[in-house]
Amino acid sequence: MKIVYLLNNTWFPGGQTRVLANKVNYWVEHGHEVYILTADQIGYPPFYPIDSRVKMIDFAIGYMGADQLGFWEKVKRLSCFLVRHYKLLSQTLKKISPDIVVSMYGKEIYFLPFIKDGSVKVLEAHGARYTWLFSRKGLLGKLHNWFDLHFIRRFDYNKLAEGIIRLIADEKLRKEMGRKAKQRSSLFSQEAVMQRWTEVFTQLISKKKKQ
Repeated sequence: MKIVYLLNNTWFPGGQTRVLANKVNYWVEHGHEVYILTADQIGYPPFYPIDSRVKMIDFAIGYMGADQLGFWEKVKRLSCFLVRHYKLLSQTLKKISPDIVVSMYGKEIYFLPFIKDGSVKVLEAHGARYTWLFSRKGLLGKLHNWFDLHFIRRFDYNKLAEGIIRLIADEKLRKEMGRKAKQRSSLFSQEAVMQRWTEVFTQLISKKKKQ
């Protein structure tokens, strides 16, 4: 498979970039062709080690710092940034001709579905619900929040609290759940998880070809 990942940058330390590094390293190790296309790498190296066989391209769009601008200046600059990003990404994807394009929730979510390069488009979002909803400011932040509120599952925090209290009070239950959790942990090994990703990508590509 030819796989492309899209994100703001790979130099910021966090769960998203850690997971990305693990996955792209796995993909190239297993013979797949992998690209990482960043919006604002600004010359920094990846924070987590990435296999040299992974091809990295930076567009140097300039989103960094745009959120600190005034409203009208932000609208003006972001409009230009988005148009430039769309053109560069569209040209690059058509040149690469990937099977799968994975957006990791950067600004490309606003226009990626309109790029007709023949690939399957996948949105991969990372983060805690409240961290995401209350950390975004401005017009685009509100639009991001609207996306999240309609796609992120609502949890019953009262039931969670009841379950934790029950575990604290019941030693036998804690040990039994710990034993079962250890047995199930093999389902979340890197090999098991990446096999499932491979199956999902293969199914999506097959479905796309039938359309």
